[in-house]
Amino acid sequence: MGKFYNGVLGTMTGKVGGVVGRTWKGINTVAAYQPNVSNPRTNLQVAQRAKMTAITLFASQINTSIIKPLWDRFAKGMSGYNAFIQNNIPFVSDLGVIDLSKLEISKGKMVAPVIADTSYNGGKWNIEWDPAIADSYSMSTDKAYILITSSDAKKVTISAGIVQRSAGQIVIPSDISPDDEGYIYLAFKRADGTIVSNTACCRL
Repeated sequence: MGKFYNGVLGTMTGKVGGVVGRTWKGINTVAAYQPNVSNPRTNLQVAQRAKMTAITLFASQINTSIIKPLWDRFAKGMSGYNAFIQNNIPFVSDLGVIDLSKLEISKGKMVAPVIADTSYNGGKWNIEWDPAIADSYSMSTDKAYILITSSDAKKVTISAGIVQRSAGQIVIPSDISPDDEGYIYLAFKRADGTIVSNTACCRL
């Protein structure tokens, strides 16, 4: 049985007639009651599930260090996690394969940085970028966010906000080698967190 709290204009929970009341992210919502929810397995739905499974598994690996700092503040009407998935799910095939060459770890007002060079030696990646200020939003104190991933997106190495743009490079220990044929991503966030850059990407 559904209940109204504070009258008909207040909070509603449960089923009342043909509608169901619930609270989502602190917002009171009402939806049509659907007693016979099926689990159809059309080709389109199977493909969509494969896409969602792939991108959510990947996102769960980078949520704390990459998605939250680079997406949460700028997502509209949803979490940064959901915004990241919504933005990147078009880059996932019907078979659940992520096109890592198109993945965006950040999307913002700053232009994408330029990855100048990468090298791997002794279990460490040396990643260099152009420290030049390319637009009016970029600053020398911007924090670098780096993601390294294997080609199957199952292994990741992350450096989150450790060095400034002005440093021009970073050395990151990683068990992901050039043999993994994955990608390196680079983005920047202003020190006060108000602006982020678009994503730079290159093959290992």
